[in-house]
Amino acid sequence: VFDGARDLGEGGPPGGERLVLRGVARRPEVGFLTLFEAYDSVLVGSFLKSPASPVWVVHAESHYSVVFSDVSTCDEDAAQPTGADVWYYDPLGRQDEEKRITVQPNALSDALDEDDLDNNGMIAKVIRTRWGKLAHLDWNGAEPIF
Repeated sequence: VFDGARDLGEGGPPGGERLVLRGVARRPEVGFLTLFEAYDSVLVGSFLKSPASPVWVVHAESHYSVVFSDVSTCDEDAAQPTGADVWYYDPLGRQDEEKRITVQPNALSDALDEDDLDNNGMIAKVIRTRWGKLAHLDWNGAEPIF
């Protein structure tokens, strides 16, 4: 899920074996966000965070879901994202209401406590891997997904 290539043999002994891992070479049509990045287990590269289409496959705990938005949200670099309305859909979640989340980057003065599940639940953590830990999320009256 990283950008480019990583050489695992670099800096090793002369004549030692090299292993080059190849990641994502360019912006794909659809992106990817994972809860594992929120837990610092993996680092998703900017190509997958800023796909050509504003659609992200979301991996959170035991299954996959999707977040999507309007075209304007993907025109920027993931490192400097602007605010956006995103819609969250979980095919296994039996959603009975629309989950439109308004994301405002850098709107919080401090990052939320990891254990504050009311404001920093599983899906909020995943969304913040794209829009930043200081992003404010407004669920617009919908019941947040924890």
